[in-house]
Amino acid sequence: MSVIGQEEGIKHGTRAGYKQHLYRKVDACEACLEAERGGPRKQAPASSKPALTKPARPNPDAGLPGGVTREAALTYIPYADAQGHAIARRERIKAAAAAILLGAPDVIEALGVPDDEVALARQFADRLTQQSEAA
Repeated sequence: MSVIGQEEGIKHGTRAGYKQHLYRKVDACEACLEAERGGPRKQAPASSKPALTKPARPNPDAGLPGGVTREAALTYIPYADAQGHAIARRERIKAAAAAILLGAPDVIEALGVPDDEVALARQFADRLTQQSEAA
């Protein structure tokens, strides 16, 4: 059954009532016109969802056993020397540690790894062998 042309059931005095007048092709009453013209409009309630926030950055020391600091962790190799040469230093220490673990000390000399980095590589290799023996 069509509601076109019928005024029964319109919610007079509201914006919804004004829209019902339009839909039904019936002249809007003064109360509905006033509601549409700008009576104070209610805002939708604020969302009940919590605002999105950035996740906390993970703690680099989290997950290390027994309160061991990152410096003493198995895979820690200092990133930079006093002059801040970070990447090259780290790679030299890793290469020296690999040479120590493979039993090829002549490779360390061929690479020209400084003595302080060789000492760090030996410490790293020792920690690695201790860890593998414990497992």
